Amino acid sequence: MQLETINMLNDAMFKFLFRSIEARSMVASFLHEITGIEENLLKNANYQGGELVKKNLKEKKKEADIIIN
Repeated sequence: MQLETINMLNDAMFKFLFRSIEARSMVASFLHEITGIEENLLKNANYQGGELVKKNLKEKKKEADIIIN
């Protein structure tokens, strides 16, 4: 099967692609171009999603699609 386009506006598809090991080289290259962080660091990082820490009690719950450690 040949994939021609990916709808990255679909939240589930975005998370699946950016967290997958199989796409890690592509994701690392993309993030390197945006952030300037070395591709090797991005390729070997831990990618996950989850809740971000609140800075104060009044702040609403925040979710991140990708957290890179």
